[in-house]
Amino acid sequence: MSSIFRKVPAFILIAAICILQYGCSISHNPSDSVLKKALQLQIQLTDQTLAGLLGTEKIVKEIIRVKVDQSSYMDYPNEKILSVMGHFNYQLKDPKDIHKTSFNLFLKKGAKGQSWNLLNPTISSVDGDFDWIVYQLPIDT
Repeated sequence: MSSIFRKVPAFILIAAICILQYGCSISHNPSDSVLKKALQLQIQLTDQTLAGLLGTEKIVKEIIRVKVDQSSYMDYPNEKILSVMGHFNYQLKDPKDIHKTSFNLFLKKGAKGQSWNLLNPTISSVDGDFDWIVYQLPIDT
């Protein structure tokens, strides 16, 4: 009976660590709706570029599902940038025409920590380094 009482505190400690780790990971990552908005903005920017170059029209009608496979923070001078990789399902003009494709988004928290920004890398022609073009995403309400 005493061996059970020795194992209970260890089990409680392990459970508490797991819960705290899960809670911390939730608070540092954007919600699914933020990821969906970021993907929609990224697609809109791509559509605009293609329309300007090739005269094409809007390709993706609606994003149906977003699945994150991996996310990690990377250090960049004076800020941390979140790299999110995964895949999403999207619908074209025909509701039955559903496709799946992968994505890699770069995000950073807004100045007050209440919003997220989409970052697009741009290569500097002067020194070969890259900078970020920042697009503010709407705040979840």
